[in-house]
Amino acid sequence: MKAFFIKNRLIYLFVLICCLSCGTDSEKLYHICTTYCPYYSLHTINTPQINFINLVRTNDKISFYCDSNEFKKSAVQYAKPSGYFAVYTGTTHFTAVDSKGDLRAEKEIQLHSSECLSIFALEDTHKKIILLSFKDNLVFPAKGKSMVRFINLSVESQIMALRGNGYELIKDIHYQKSTPFFEVTNGYYNLICRNTTASSKQHFKTPIELKPGHIYTVCSSGSAKGTQSKDSFHTSIIENY
Repeated sequence: MKAFFIKNRLIYLFVLICCLSCGTDSEKLYHICTTYCPYYSLHTINTPQINFINLVRTNDKISFYCDSNEFKKSAVQYAKPSGYFAVYTGTTHFTAVDSKGDLRAEKEIQLHSSECLSIFALEDTHKKIILLSFKDNLVFPAKGKSMVRFINLSVESQIMALRGNGYELIKDIHYQKSTPFFEVTNGYYNLICRNTTASSKQHFKTPIELKPGHIYTVCSSGSAKGTQSKDSFHTSIIENY
């Protein structure tokens, strides 16, 4: 037991030294500990953590930059999260660039110690690409449970529901708004969406599996009135962890 304890303390000390050394480097390195740090490191390392998601269906080659520094593993595929990057605190300028190198969106965000954010690139109602950020609450769920939240990035208000396992959760969510994370029993559910201004008839339904110990964001985009694939209603199941 003593050897095991010492070994784990040495691993933690090594990670901490690496992160501190990055912070003193003359060239800022933003992709610290994104792949190799275990889950608990998000709480033990007091740097902000940023997760990127590209929801621009007409452009699957979005790259994200932070104060002109590119995230080398940022989310370029549609609805695929980048994973969390450790960045510095303070006012930070984020930009989204397309495959031609053209600036498509920018946003300044005040970052605080130990906070986690998801930054979404998406088209607004005028087909302009914008960046929206949402605070993540990466609290590990209880045994046999999952954590879920809803985000409505569809151009219309949505009623979003989870039904299954003898459980039903219904939320009425306005455009660009999010619910808190909530804990549910893991298992199979139906995800159901309908427009709040339309009839009670659902316009989207799909089965999803919530795995124990995982944290999910259920995110809608597009429009229920959309006639083409690039602007039709769509729901993405994003694993934050």
